[in-house]
Amino acid sequence: CLKYKTDQAQEAKKMEKLNNIFFTLMARGPEVDLSEVTGKEQTDAQPVKKGRGRKQ
Repeated sequence: CLKYKTDQAQEAKKMEKLNNIFFTLMARGPEVDLSEVTGKEQTDAQPVKKGRGRKQ
């Protein structure tokens, strides 16, 4: 059992996503397609966002 306490909604969503992946792997085994659980392809790279600095 994992317990994680936070007041940040984004962190709670990340933990929920991790739990979904973890329990899917436990139930179906390591050969499962994780894109079904995560809702996107594993090979897709997220675009890199630049910092919040001022535009020049």
